[in-house]
Amino acid sequence: MDQLEFVSLKAGETVLFNSRTIHGSKSNVSESPRISIAVELTNKQADLKLIYLSPMNGKLLDYEIDSDFYSKYSNLRLTQKYSKIGN
Repeated sequence: MDQLEFVSLKAGETVLFNSRTIHGSKSNVSESPRISIAVELTNKQADLKLIYLSPMNGKLLDYEIDSDFYSKYSNLRLTQKYSKIGN
């Protein structure tokens, strides 16, 4: 974990990074929606992966996913799904 950098943002602030950067955020516990925009260009033959940092043990878990994955799962659903697996 010595190579990870945690960045805290205030409401209204933004962060931009390369899509190869491992990233994530805590759950939104406010009454307001969290707005995000993601744009990525990649080679059509590239493997799609989800990298998840388990909050229970700090391990990075690497999953291969299909092209419909992000349209099927919300952030909340992903958190619930992988927190059960990644302990």
